[in-house]
Amino acid sequence: MMPTMADMRKCPPGAKALHKRFEKEPKRTILLWKNMQLALHKGTDDNEVANFERFRPRDGGLNTQNALIQGRTYDVPSPSFTANYDSIKWASDLTYEEFVSEREGLEQKIATMQELVDKAQALGLTASEGKEDAGAGSLP
Repeated sequence: MMPTMADMRKCPPGAKALHKRFEKEPKRTILLWKNMQLALHKGTDDNEVANFERFRPRDGGLNTQNALIQGRTYDVPSPSFTANYDSIKWASDLTYEEFVSEREGLEQKIATMQELVDKAQALGLTASEGKEDAGAGSLP
């Protein structure tokens, strides 16, 4: 059995023996597979053609609770999320029509502000960086 990525990363008890056993038992078969891949893809620049690691399982395998390298276990969704799900305000109380109306009002305000900026620039007025720099010919 091929050790999983998690087993290789966290090194729980038994992972080293499992890895050594995996390296010895199917070694001839893996080398044959690698040579076949190299022959099939002869002349390619892809150096991952004969990489057997892409078949390594991600999860499962050994118990990682007492692993040499501890990792964090994530619960999705988290217990606090599950407990507070009903108290979360997920959406606005606006109806779709009210939302569209509010959005159109904001778009109109933005258009009006852009017109004012364009008029000010046409008159040669510019926005200043700070109030102390505000003088004639600039906007406060």
